[in-house]
Amino acid sequence: MELIVENSVKWAALREQMRQAELELKIARLESQAKHEQDDADRELHKYEDLCAKLEAELKERNDRLASLSSKVDKIEHRAHKLEWAAEIAKGHVPQALLDSHNQSVDKPHKHKRTSSKAHSHT
Repeated sequence: MELIVENSVKWAALREQMRQAELELKIARLESQAKHEQDDADRELHKYEDLCAKLEAELKERNDRLASLSSKVDKIEHRAHKLEWAAEIAKGHVPQALLDSHNQSVDKPHKHKRTSSKAHSHT
């Protein structure tokens, strides 16, 4: 009888060891799966970071181009305004704004180099 009890205890201990081994195997599998999923997530993150960097560079390039075009538009508008004044003067009219601008610039040296309309304004 004692042998039966001893064998029964041994079987119970073996079953417990097997259960522990199965649990450890499940934990190892889950850890491995989690690592693979983290690696996949990291790759995905890097892909989106690269995409964001490319989009930011493209946006900066477009903003620079827009600023350049805006500056050109300002210069064209300034020239058009000068041509409108020239046309008025040719008709024998002197626009008041031109007279005001001339009176303001009498005291200041007037540089005749190309600048943007913001830096060289006839207000």
